[in-house]
Amino acid sequence: MITRRSEPALRSLPYPSASPSTRHRKNAIFDRDYAMALVALRPGISDREIAASVFGPGTPSSTVTPTCRALANERVIKRKLRADGLLGNFLRED
Repeated sequence: MITRRSEPALRSLPYPSASPSTRHRKNAIFDRDYAMALVALRPGISDREIAASVFGPGTPSSTVTPTCRALANERVIKRKLRADGLLGNFLRED
């Protein structure tokens, strides 16, 4: 699992956070730059793996899917099936 403490490349990025009054995972704001850094570090990472890395195990992928789709629509990342049949996120090379 990728965490801020285990990946030196992510330490310089601000941790995705919620407003100070928000304590629930489902309300947390997911940071686009953090998502792109995770995709750069682990090409092919799935939405569920991103959610688990950022918010902890058991977090539904729906917490990060809208951000990943938006990045794909902006042509920053591409989403395609991996060899294991899961949808993975990859940085665009073109």
